[in-house]
Amino acid sequence: MNISDHQYSADLLLVGGGVMGLWSSLLAAREGISVVLVDSGRIASGASGGVVGVLMPYSLNRWEPKKQFQFEALVSLESEIIKIEAETGLSAEYHRCGRLIPLSQPYLRTVARKYSFNAQRYWKLGKRYFEWQLLNESPFPDLSSSTSADYGFIFDTLTAKFSPRKFCSLLLAAIKSTGKVTIIEEEGVECLDKEGSVLLTSGKRIDFGHVIIAAGFASFDIVRTLFPLLKKALGYPVKGQAALLKTNRILNLPVIFQEGLYVVTHKDGYVAVGSTHEECFEDPFSTNERLDHLIERSRILVPELVSASVIERWVGLRPRAIGREPMVGPLPGYSRIIMLSGGFKIGLGISHHLAHVALSFVLGKKPDFFIPEEFLTDSHVQLAHMD
Repeated sequence: MNISDHQYSADLLLVGGGVMGLWSSLLAAREGISVVLVDSGRIASGASGGVVGVLMPYSLNRWEPKKQFQFEALVSLESEIIKIEAETGLSAEYHRCGRLIPLSQPYLRTVARKYSFNAQRYWKLGKRYFEWQLLNESPFPDLSSSTSADYGFIFDTLTAKFSPRKFCSLLLAAIKSTGKVTIIEEEGVECLDKEGSVLLTSGKRIDFGHVIIAAGFASFDIVRTLFPLLKKALGYPVKGQAALLKTNRILNLPVIFQEGLYVVTHKDGYVAVGSTHEECFEDPFSTNERLDHLIERSRILVPELVSASVIERWVGLRPRAIGREPMVGPLPGYSRIIMLSGGFKIGLGISHHLAHVALSFVLGKKPDFFIPEEFLTDSHVQLAHMD
């Protein structure tokens, strides 16, 4: 990598220091590639730096390639984290704790029985398997007094959790240890030149062999000028609000999920509650009564939270690609410009696999696993051309 006062050059430029950009930087550095990682703010200060940290699978209904992709990613993430924790001496506070779903309607028991059979068929990888269990009572005393489960519970053994912030710190420490990555913070991309360079907001220019655009919702605007005839944007931000609570004692609970509400216990008595889903909003970075409502619901679901204090109210903008699914792969007509964005609800759990796919395009290699066609950038661009 060459550096001057106003110009950098690198084999690979990474735009965006969230979880996808961090994974891509680490994997590239392991390949011996020189990397410049640029973020418009601080590393992991966007949607990747939230408080919830749930790693939950897709529904077991209508199994399809994207669900298989996510399943394999969720299973493999555990060993990846263990490896990096051993290398760095840090912890992501990862735990495959399972998920408990209180059932409030009788028909949900019928659905649960069907999904239990589907789990036996699809939630298998090598010698590992995971279950979707229908229970009459909660096996966790800290939820035994909930009034939100008149018809029993579902417990799945696949769901996991971690601290998103500590996970990103873990990745950043591993990246720094390689000595292959130059990190530039608080520098946005002013202009992307299709010939192989970007101009930063400071006036610096970076020449690249390849660039991976992993800047969250900002990714879509960065490449917009390359497609002036698109009828729709390639993606947009989805606002999410969450809260971090502190209980008087440590709760022994898995992830609790009911009708869009997550309650996730973390270390030292902290409990995350989330998240809202807002595609229309006036103020992108303020919390409001929608979060108040989630906190109220969490206290009904888990009575122990009634006395918990609210430590932090968090808000972030998550990237949703036009095709809803994650977006990965080269832009049509621009083989050196790789998109890596979207996946606004599942990105944390599959980011290592998506980064691997993105890097395979940089290296000119075939990915080690099947990538669903609807994930590829070309599929999203085709949708953006439609009325």
